[in-house]
Order: sequence, then C-alpha cells, then structure tokens
Amino acid sequence: FGFVKPGTIQKTKFTLTNTGKDTLFIRIAKSACSCLSFDLPKREIAPGETVILSSSFDTVQRKKGENTKYITLITNDPRSSTVGLKHFYILVN
Repeated sequence: FGFVKPGTIQKTKFTLTNTGKDTLFIRIAKSACSCLSFDLPKREIAPGETVILSSSFDTVQRKKGENTKYITLITNDPRSSTVGLKHFYILVN
C-alpha cells in the first residue's frame, strides 16, 4: 500500500491462477488480524482458471511506521501448500 494515513481503508486485489493440471483447493484462507478482511469468491480453482481475491485493510488504531500483515492460503498444491499474500504499508500522519 505504500504510505497511508491513519483512519483510512486501503483496498487491493490479488490475482490467483491455477497453472497446474489438477483442481487447486484452497483449504484454509485466514487473515493475520481483524484489521485485514478479504473476499475469496471460490475455493476450488480449475486448471487454467483465474480468481480475484479482494482485500481491505483498516488503518484505525494501527501503529505508526512500517507494518506488514498477511492473508495466508493453505492449498492442496504439493510443491507449495502455503502461500502468504503480503500487505505492506507505512502509516504516517
């Protein structure tokens, strides 16, 4: 998100594409804190299919300076079953 002001809501989107040959199952999708919410429209992604994960970060009552929060996805991918979607920002006045 870069530099953000306190009390704002920052939004972003992540593109998730299944480049494998089998259906990708997102078994668990969790946020690092209640300040970071997300919408994942489906948890089964067919080969070649793309879905958009939308996230919102609420900066109310967050500490000033550099902050990093993650959305963690746990999947059935045998090579990389855990993926962290990083949200980095610097809270300034």
